[in-house]
This record gives sequence, structure tokens and C-alpha cells, in this order.
Amino acid sequence: MTQRRPAPRRDLLAILGVGVLFLVAWQAIVVIGDYPPFLLPPPGDVFGALTTAIGNGIIWPHFVTTFTEVVLGLMVGVTAGLLTGFVLARWHVAERLLSPYIVAAQATPILALDVYEHAYWFDFGRLRAKYIEAFFANLDWSVVEQNLVRALAMQAAAK
Repeated sequence: MTQRRPAPRRDLLAILGVGVLFLVAWQAIVVIGDYPPFLLPPPGDVFGALTTAIGNGIIWPHFVTTFTEVVLGLMVGVTAGLLTGFVLARWHVAERLLSPYIVAAQATPILALDVYEHAYWFDFGRLRAKYIEAFFANLDWSVVEQNLVRALAMQAAAK
């Protein structure tokens, strides 16, 4: 039994509708919140700056640089992953040496806290220490402990 796929026109209208709703909500937030343009510019100003940057040609060197970096990063990552996979599959000594580290890297819980001003300024102002205290006070330490025990067990199993 074949499923009927919605018409492409309906898909396009849904996407456009969501885009229009997003722009209307953005404009409403700017107007109702009375935000200064340097903090939250209206969508018209952003679109105007974009068209000006495209028209002046100022955006193209940056676009080319960013696109080149993305493609090169993807190529390096894919190449490194394929070579590592090949080495691990071909030479069992390398697999036995590196496997515990690979498992540990995948199982180690990661905890990150952004302490740059943009992360806490609106809620805490200059009180970085209060921000850090609030972060650690809101952690569920029982879940952290469970994740750590699970990671250590996986690491021990890989030995």
C-alpha cells in the first residue's frame, strides 16, 4: 500500500507560512518590547543590511571564506574518520590499544558552563560568581552520579 505524499505546493505554503509567522512574531517582539535596534533590530533593518551587503559585494569574500572552511573541515573530518576506521578494522593491535580510549571518549559525561558575559549578564549583571552558584545549585547530582557510574562501567568493560 502506497502512502500519499502531500502536494509540493502545500509543503511550500506551509514553509512560507511558518516563515511569515516568524517574521511577524519578530516584528511584534521588537515593537511591543521597545527594544533598541542595536539589541534586537527589526527584520526590515536586517533584510536591508543584508541586501546592501550583497549589493556592495562586501559579503561575498566572507561567504567564500566561511564556505571554504566548512568544506575543508568536512573533508578533514571525513578523511580522519575513514583512516581511523580503516586502521582500527585492519590492525587488531591498534584496535585493542585505541578502543578503550574511544569508548571512554564516547561515554564520558561532559559538563560545560559558559562564563562569558553574554551568558549571564541579563540575569546576573556583573555577578559571575552568583551565576556559577546558580548553575551548580540547579544540577541534579543524582543523575550526574548515575552517568558517571555508567561511564566508568563502560570504560571498565572495554578493558
